[in-house]
Amino acid sequence: MGELPPATSLNDLLSQLMSISEQSLDDHTQQRKQQLQNHRMKNALFEVLCEIK
Repeated sequence: MGELPPATSLNDLLSQLMSISEQSLDDHTQQRKQQLQNHRMKNALFEVLCEIK
């Protein structure tokens, strides 16, 4: 698998989060998941999803 491209929008970030949840957690995947967990747009995405709910 290649390097995780930077998410440029909330849709990109959500798409990446969804794809990672379906993968096994080998070392590389764990690193990618950690990158998403620390992404600067994570809180904004969470707030938007809470508003939609």
